[in-house]
Amino acid sequence: MPHSTGYQMTLAPGMLRHLGNGMHGSVPAALSEAVANAWDADAGRVSIRAGGGIITVEDDGCGMTVADANEKYLRIGYERRKEGGGRTPKGRPAMGRKGIGNLSLFSIADTVTVHSARGGERHGFTMRARDMDDHAVGIEAYRPDPIGAAPDLESGTRITLSGLKRAVYGAPLKRRLARRFSIIGEAYGFEVAVNGDRVGAEDTGYENLQYVWIFGGGGRRDAETGRGGAKKLPAEIAVKLDGREAPLEGWIGTAHRPEQLWDADTGESMNRIAVMARGRVVQDDMLGELAQSGAHGGCIVGEIHADFVDADDDEDIVPTGRPRIREDAPRYVALRDAVRAALSIVEQGWNELRSEEGSRRARDIPEINRWYEALGPAHRSMARSLFGRI
Repeated sequence: MPHSTGYQMTLAPGMLRHLGNGMHGSVPAALSEAVANAWDADAGRVSIRAGGGIITVEDDGCGMTVADANEKYLRIGYERRKEGGGRTPKGRPAMGRKGIGNLSLFSIADTVTVHSARGGERHGFTMRARDMDDHAVGIEAYRPDPIGAAPDLESGTRITLSGLKRAVYGAPLKRRLARRFSIIGEAYGFEVAVNGDRVGAEDTGYENLQYVWIFGGGGRRDAETGRGGAKKLPAEIAVKLDGREAPLEGWIGTAHRPEQLWDADTGESMNRIAVMARGRVVQDDMLGELAQSGAHGGCIVGEIHADFVDADDDEDIVPTGRPRIREDAPRYVALRDAVRAALSIVEQGWNELRSEEGSRRARDIPEINRWYEALGPAHRSMARSLFGRI
């Protein structure tokens, strides 16, 4: 029978752990939530240290009082952009939105300890997955254990993860974080370091591309590192939404050979096009659904910046967890159409550029150059195409 005062929906505290376990499938993805929180806290530096079965993430941001921790960090469903504003005091576009990202840390650790300091107030608390399970029956709130303050923390937040469920290695973590954020670096006043080594654009592994095409709006990374130089995609390739054009930035690059997109450090392929919004990955790959066939398909890598897919005043179409934008959302459909058009131009340009380069290399050989010069116009065109394939 319902209570006399009406119905009530409750969330069993044990569900917190289950939600966290289902959100992310990798250490970098889960730690990205802590890095995003540091960005929203206007931090200038984030230090991640992994070793000895412990991961520590510390930032020098604004930190939290006890009230902040209860009202924001520990409040599941805190809507950062509605209640805290779409921008930080420094003017950064806020990354947080749903208020459940903190739970992702339980996908990689059994115990999460938080120390924070703000305005002279220092405090700390510990959350354990087993305690959440113990509270799984009943409707009372889960109460983390208060612990002593960290005397060496003057401002900011330190998160310590223990009881790790996965092994963590510094170099692969650094590379993966570099690919998940485009706002890391001096230009954005946001430094991230892993075991003391700064994360930079050079850690993405994109520096050896053969050719790069830049969208009309430009790019947020220095991806113009293709040996053949950067090419501008036509300005008419844009995302059209409700009669207006949405800004599109980023780049699409090609490697000389498919195997050059295999990353031995992380054990994964870079043959993908990531979608980013507000400086972070919101979809790991959209290349697979664009049906790219032919020799060039395995040589493609890209990074598309499309802030409009995560706009404050539009419906939320970016699910928390494994990044995948809702495929039937008009904004995503329009984005996909624009990228598909760009890929058609990339394919054509890829064939032409490789033919030109192959022809130059082949004709550096005197015997081949004499043979080529003896050909008629039609046969020269066929020869250039053949040089490119070789």
